[in-house]
Amino acid sequence: MDNLKENNDSNKIASCKSDALFKSVVGCEKGKSILKNVLEEILEKKIKFLEIKNNELEKNSIWEQGKRVDCIAKIDDMFIDIEINTGMSKAIRDRNLRYLLSKYLNQYKEGDSYYTSRKGVLIDMDWNRDYDKLVSKYELREENGKKDIYSDKLVVYKIDMEKFKNSCYTKEEGLKYKYLKMLTIEDKEELLKYTKGDKIMEKYAKDTIDMNNDDEFKDILTWEEDQRLIMESALLYAKDEGIEKGEYSKQIEIAKNMIKKDLDISLVSEVTGLTIKEIESLK
Repeated sequence: MDNLKENNDSNKIASCKSDALFKSVVGCEKGKSILKNVLEEILEKKIKFLEIKNNELEKNSIWEQGKRVDCIAKIDDMFIDIEINTGMSKAIRDRNLRYLLSKYLNQYKEGDSYYTSRKGVLIDMDWNRDYDKLVSKYELREENGKKDIYSDKLVVYKIDMEKFKNSCYTKEEGLKYKYLKMLTIEDKEELLKYTKGDKIMEKYAKDTIDMNNDDEFKDILTWEEDQRLIMESALLYAKDEGIEKGEYSKQIEIAKNMIKKDLDISLVSEVTGLTIKEIESLK
């Protein structure tokens, strides 16, 4: 997104493409009613219980190197990990899945049995992608796609946020995913018009506009965009270097070159798929 301080379009606002805005407006205690409706659309079920596990966003924490802003929640028989992804490389996808698996396994340390354990659900909200479907669901099932599911304990949802952003549907037309569409709107007047008459949606619009008017938050958005540009540049660099799946030696070589350019170690890890420990050993 363009630097908001230099943006002459007074109606242009940050949407939930900004993970910091998502965490501040939706993925927090004050945004619980909004998050509940978003999750009900994705999961296609009514939610009776919702607990948000992550802490309230502190603006200054977003400046920490390598800081990720996620939303972790428990609902009924599931725990949910929501990730805002503006670039979905294989390394990022593997990292998200690894975190889901770690959260799933950690619950057994809390005394749950296999029978009573919660499902682990990863929701990837992907931007700058072009998928076939608005919402795709992945499960552990037999390879030819039959209904024989090996286990329903791990589920991944892939959301094409770009398609929602570019869709021409309105709330009045009965859009199935009206809350997901709302999260993508980047025009203030359009957002106010779209949310009018729905108290929960109106709350989202007010909180989003208030956040966009916050000078400190504008600095965060500028920082976020800089990080995205660095990530995209690093991914293109990796592609130019010929990185391919399974070619560990090339990953090592690319990591060394990125280290020479003083790129953040967490970024090197995301691009190459190497662990922090492996990268530190290269210095």
